[in-house]
Amino acid sequence: MIFAIHQSRKNPTTYVFLRERDDLSPLPEGIREELGKVRFLRMSREKEAETPAIASKYQEIVQGLGDRGYHLIVWASQDSNIKRG
Repeated sequence: MIFAIHQSRKNPTTYVFLRERDDLSPLPEGIREELGKVRFLRMSREKEAETPAIASKYQEIVQGLGDRGYHLIVWASQDSNIKRG
């Protein structure tokens, strides 16, 4: 499954995974407010080609997308080896 990876500008260790780039409609209003503005980082890759940080959470992300239409992760900065581009 390919999904869009966004980062909260307000809380830079908070990442939101969405089915579509910049489509925040699945997020409840309270979560949108807490995130503030988000920036699109990149589209995901297949699990085998993903960064170790995302690959380790891949199944959780896919399940969250299926259940709610979004998935949130708050990473400590040293755990977030998400590369842009």
